[in-house]
Amino acid sequence: MPAGSSIVASQWVMHRDPRYFAAPEEFRPERWLDGLAKRLPKFA
Repeated sequence: MPAGSSIVASQWVMHRDPRYFAAPEEFRPERWLDGLAKRLPKFA
């Protein structure tokens, strides 16, 4: 990226990506109980 460039990452899009989250459209807080955060790629 050139110096001074702006980069935008959409959390809405990333948090609904089925590559990283099973049933991403469902509110399931229990999905985090089994260490999911440690298995996700950095910045996912």
